[in-house]
Amino acid sequence: FFHWQLDFAMVFARGGFDLQIGNPPWVRPISDVNALLAEGDPWWQLALNPSESERNAKRAQTLQLAGIRELVIDGTVDIAALSTFVGSSQYFPHLKNLQPDLYRCFMERTWMHASRVGVIGLIHPESHFTDDKAGPLRSETYHRLRRHWQFINELQLFEIHHLVSYGVHIYGSERLEPNFLMASSLYHPDTVERSLKHDGSGPEPGLKDPEGHWDMRSHSSRIVEVNNDSLIAWHTLLEAVETPNDHSRMVYAVNRSVAAVLNKLATAPRIGALKLDFSAGWHEKNDRTKGRFERHWGTPIRWEDVILQGPHLFVSRPIYKTPNSTLLHNQDWSSVDLEVINTDFIPATSYKPVGDPKVYDSNYTHWQVFDERLPARDFYRIAWRNMAANTGQRTLDPALIPPGTAHVDGIFSAGFAEHNYTKLLVINGWLASLLTDFTVRAVPKSNIRSGTINRLAFIEDGLTEHLLLRSLRLNAVTDAYAELWRDVFTSSLMHLEWGPGYMSPSGTLL
Repeated sequence: FFHWQLDFAMVFARGGFDLQIGNPPWVRPISDVNALLAEGDPWWQLALNPSESERNAKRAQTLQLAGIRELVIDGTVDIAALSTFVGSSQYFPHLKNLQPDLYRCFMERTWMHASRVGVIGLIHPESHFTDDKAGPLRSETYHRLRRHWQFINELQLFEIHHLVSYGVHIYGSERLEPNFLMASSLYHPDTVERSLKHDGSGPEPGLKDPEGHWDMRSHSSRIVEVNNDSLIAWHTLLEAVETPNDHSRMVYAVNRSVAAVLNKLATAPRIGALKLDFSAGWHEKNDRTKGRFERHWGTPIRWEDVILQGPHLFVSRPIYKTPNSTLLHNQDWSSVDLEVINTDFIPATSYKPVGDPKVYDSNYTHWQVFDERLPARDFYRIAWRNMAANTGQRTLDPALIPPGTAHVDGIFSAGFAEHNYTKLLVINGWLASLLTDFTVRAVPKSNIRSGTINRLAFIEDGLTEHLLLRSLRLNAVTDAYAELWRDVFTSSLMHLEWGPGYMSPSGTLL
């Protein structure tokens, strides 16, 4: 929106800027109708989880206030026009079909304004490195990068949320082949400065040091050189064959040993080859607005009335937490003690089905099996939290949920519409492993959906019965899993060791 060529005519007459440096806006132009309505009535920012009927009635009332209707229209149109402009391929050719984000516009603009020997230093987010649709922008970025230092804001160097990640990016003129230095999972700029001078001695650092603090130790192995071979390895690990190598999403390796492990996993078979069926569940906002379910705390009497949310689950723990009756906020949950629950335990939920049960059933995910469409809710499924906790205790947290269960889109789930429960349990065990969690964390994304699961390595050789037994004993802890035990349990499982000294040679549980 700034007339660069007019205001800096003399600079462009000499070929452009030799140095550009800055911290562009980290803003997505998204309209916030509630904030606009709150200009007339603060209820829109203060109300705690109002029902859809309350919102509809209040909206009609608020729009009758003097000037509010015009304010809402003007504010919405402004954002729509801005989104259209910053998504224009004429002005920003590498942003075509991407969600508008102002920092990406500044990337494009600084590249255009640089002289032949120009250098650019920008601090900005890194969503384009993992965005499935941002291949053209990644390609241009890889060919221009000279240095890439990725930080996590755990030390609160910026007055933003402590989990936010961002990067320091040094760009130059476009190269024929990518070649830049990279370091990831940094918490303080001093770490990378000292790592560039380090002699390579001592153990390689990780995410946390031996004392459990965020690891700020310097080491030469933190500095990874990224070139065309690196992009080929990333491509093998993450992308479809038809995707160009330089469109590959970025892999974040905290040190060179991690990079070597990821390179080995790149050659392993993929879960996608197993042809899992997936379900996004109910859309938490839209399907609630359509009247599929309502917010109401209580314990259902059957699994068919259960609608799970993310905090219900953890790693191999389908029964992990339940919401408190107060429903104050997204952390108002309590842990479940598995040692005291009954075999018919069903968790309390915040949402309950409403309306015609047939309509509720027919609108939930169905899976195609030959010529028949079957409800996904009829099957045992692997479920995990959709939102990726890239710096949390675990990033991928799969658990096995029983038939009848529904979930909102804060959870994603997968299964086999052909009742292949042995394979399902083995996959669940593999997804619950530290190695798989490590692979997901190395390619940080905001959400974990089918694409992320399908690209993961799957190594089954010699592990089938061990993964099967562990998945059963950790997940299948109530009567809701009785059919699963009957379907897959064999006497050979009695002779496997769950842990050192857990079973006697005769198979007796100790």
